[in-house]
Amino acid sequence: MSNIIHIAKTLKNGNIMEHFHAAAIMNSNRLAIADQHSQVTFDELRHKIENAHSLFMERGLKSGDRVLVFVPMSIDLYISVLALFKMGCTAVFIDEWAKIDRLKKSCQIADCKGFIGIPAASSLGFLIQEIRKIPVRMTTREIRHAKKSHYHDLATIDGSNDTALITFTTGSTGTPKAVKRSHEILHQQFLSLQNTIQTRDDTVDMPVLPIVLLINLGLGVSSVIVKWSSKKPYALKAKKIIKTIQKFRVNRIIASPYFIDQLCIKSLTENNSPKLSSVREVFSGGAPVFPSEAKLWLTAFPDSKVEIVYGSTEAEPISSINARKLMQTTDSTFEDGLFVGRVESCTQVKILNLKTQETLKPIEIGEIAVAGNHVVKEYFGPDSAAQMAESKLLIDGHLFHKTGDSGYIDHQGNLHLLGRCQQIIEWQGQPLYPFLMEYQLRHIPGVIMGTVLKINDKLVYFLELKRCKSFQHLAYPKLGCFSPITEDLRSLGLPDGDIRLVKIPRDPRHFSKIDYRVLQKMQKM
Repeated sequence: MSNIIHIAKTLKNGNIMEHFHAAAIMNSNRLAIADQHSQVTFDELRHKIENAHSLFMERGLKSGDRVLVFVPMSIDLYISVLALFKMGCTAVFIDEWAKIDRLKKSCQIADCKGFIGIPAASSLGFLIQEIRKIPVRMTTREIRHAKKSHYHDLATIDGSNDTALITFTTGSTGTPKAVKRSHEILHQQFLSLQNTIQTRDDTVDMPVLPIVLLINLGLGVSSVIVKWSSKKPYALKAKKIIKTIQKFRVNRIIASPYFIDQLCIKSLTENNSPKLSSVREVFSGGAPVFPSEAKLWLTAFPDSKVEIVYGSTEAEPISSINARKLMQTTDSTFEDGLFVGRVESCTQVKILNLKTQETLKPIEIGEIAVAGNHVVKEYFGPDSAAQMAESKLLIDGHLFHKTGDSGYIDHQGNLHLLGRCQQIIEWQGQPLYPFLMEYQLRHIPGVIMGTVLKINDKLVYFLELKRCKSFQHLAYPKLGCFSPITEDLRSLGLPDGDIRLVKIPRDPRHFSKIDYRVLQKMQKM
């Protein structure tokens, strides 16, 4: 039996710290994490976690305390988080791209006892009173140089229902939503994702999604961190990343579609660029992937297994599909929606009527709702009851999470996605699905990305072009200014509307989805 299968099967009621200790013992000399600055083995990481745990005890942190962690993806981040888990503390995360008012509001909700940040983050205390009030503040430099003391065995996780993580994300109203994960939920996500990605003992992973690296540590898998942040997406240095893949012989990548797109484009367009032949598996999630992207990825990774995972913040995974199978759905009209694969065995899916919330039959379109042991069950803070009422529904004794996505299940049990429920447009007595139209708009020559909104009872197409400098003097050009594009719309069977050339805002988490809220705000300026 492989080490990974052994760990996953024997710790059926464990938590991430127990997974990590088992993995560290079985893989003591194996590389655990490499980042831009250094690297550690599993044994070295275990000792650094114990040292950090001692420091936290000395500073007065106790089991049950909430600690705001403002550290980018790095070795320091995982030393801090696992040491907090060992203590029974809750690690609190706020999106790095959050503006000052969101940071203040999130800090008020979390009411943290401790703060951990990189040295540069100490300046946040001057800007944000709520951080300045946190009694215990530490930098990653202190944690990195901490020494073990007699305190190190005095605390541990009390139980699987203790809160492990609180992560703030944007709710549908724009109010920070604090997603609460217990150690049991993390454990179930660990099992569910391992069932989907089927990690091997010899895996060397490049995970861009932080939760995946945490799971890797529980499996004894080596992880390589590269310098990239969706806060500065255009700063992605694809050539350097490809060289890092070669250096560490990375054989698996788990990342957002934008990240993988850039690697593929760089690999395929530069004759002298290093190739990606060592990579045997690619997994992507966080945003929709269309057949044209699947084709690009398979061109760059011709001998690799390429899988696209559909999920949400509260439920990962929901379904998955192989890129080769996705490529077969090449109909440019995309009337059947985006095929996102068969529902995972760990997940129950119901399709709900958008108005009555009743469960629908196969082929009927409604909101996708999911349940399972790995699905987040609750939120944190004063608005948690309202957020529960908005996003949770009890069906046949099971608590389902309403994803906010529209779609349907076909007669074979496959899931099809039609986009966000809030974006559906009622037009001339029929529903229009902008998500499907976005795929069609990509077929217009020169269009990178496009969407459609209903503004003042008119359809308005927003298009981002590959080369649009010559159009910059036309802030919001009308339909007649772009007769070739108008003809393209009609040839695709799309209704007429105004056309506007813009730089389309993307979601700050993965930089892969359209941020409709920001786009709508842009029209009011």
